[in-house]
Formats: sequence, structure tokens, C-alpha cells
Amino acid sequence: MAKRLVDTKYERSLKDLDIFVPNRWSEPDQEVPYFEGEERLLALCERFNFPQTGAKAAFREFCHDPIHPPDLIRNMINGLQKTIPISSAEAERGFSIMNLILTPLRNCLLIVNLSSLMFISMNGPPTHIWDSQQSVTKWLSKHRDANDTRSRVHRLETLGDLNPVQAFFARR
Repeated sequence: MAKRLVDTKYERSLKDLDIFVPNRWSEPDQEVPYFEGEERLLALCERFNFPQTGAKAAFREFCHDPIHPPDLIRNMINGLQKTIPISSAEAERGFSIMNLILTPLRNCLLIVNLSSLMFISMNGPPTHIWDSQQSVTKWLSKHRDANDTRSRVHRLETLGDLNPVQAFFARR
């Protein structure tokens, strides 16, 4: 269950999204949260790779008229909607793919590797379209096949090389 919870480093990004909801602006005595909102907006721009030029001016326009946001803010909100999986169907699809990848035999994957495999699984081409020839050629050119003579050779052990307990179980 802990794997499904939000990591603390992303918690701040999710909190920054509140700047687009006027009802949640933090300071009741301040009519428009320029300073705090601009900082949060720039953090969102940096986190989600949005252009920062003109973001402050667009945010000030948005603060004065939240019903009709400027194009920059509207594009940012649309981009965030496409980036962050907010519906339960998308989230459950991600969890389902994660459960298919993380099996008892492959439970020691790093989060980075799991994330990459999930990204390929969700966004990559279907396997019947993907041409594996280029990847296999590159993999074999780096001498990663089992018949490579430069790799370590497994020494075959005889029963004489084993201790008595190992020899007992090897005969069975």
C-alpha cells in the first residue's frame, strides 16, 4: 500500500496546484495572493517544463479575472490535466501495469527501472509493431550473449569438488 502513496517530493507539486483554485487562496485578508502564487506558479513551470516567460503577468491577470483565464494559464491547466492521472481509471491502469511488472520473481527492481518499464508499457508502441532487430543487434554488439568467449566461463563442478552435504543433495 505504501507504494501507492504520494512521495513527499511530489507532495509540494500537488499542493502548488491550489493556485488555480481561487477558493483555496491562503490569506483571507489579502485579496490576491500575488507573491505566493507567483512562486508556486514558477515551481510548477519548472516541475512540468512549462515556459516561465510571461507566467507572472498571466497569473496576475488570472487573479483579477479567474473566470476568464489568459491563454497561457489555460494552456498550463490543460497540460497539467493531460500530465497528471487524476481519474481512477487511469490510476488503476497504472497500478495494474505495475502489478504485472512487479512479480515475486522481479520484486527487486529499482523505482527508476520500474518507472521506465511502466512508461514503455503505457505509452510505447504495441509489441506487434515494434521492430526488435535494431535493439537485438545493438545488444549483441556489446557482447552480451551467452556464447561470448570473453565472458566468465562457468566452471563445471564434479561430485568430488562438493562437500558431503552438497554431494548428497546433488545425487538426488
